[in-house]
Amino acid sequence: WAGTMIAFNIEDKGRGIPEDYQENAFNRFETRPHGSRHRGAGLGLAIVKNLVELHGGTVSLKSAPGVGTTVTARLPLESKDAIKLAPKTQKGESGESASPEAATG
Repeated sequence: WAGTMIAFNIEDKGRGIPEDYQENAFNRFETRPHGSRHRGAGLGLAIVKNLVELHGGTVSLKSAPGVGTTVTARLPLESKDAIKLAPKTQKGESGESASPEAATG
């Protein structure tokens, strides 16, 4: 995508994710029992990645054990497949909305 992007980071200062596991962190149902008594369903990062990519964006992860994790999502400010909205509708005599193209005679 060559357009203007907006980026936001989500970070924590937790145990971090080992480098050999980081590539798998975006896979569905992928969990890692180390470092936490609570294991999630393994869907969080997979859902984030799918939603961001559906909107033409990207997600990256930077993490180090003992330091924490930063997930960065980048989204385009304008979709390359944006639908152009029709002009504002006008109210006819009956009170129904009609677009300018539909209002004939």
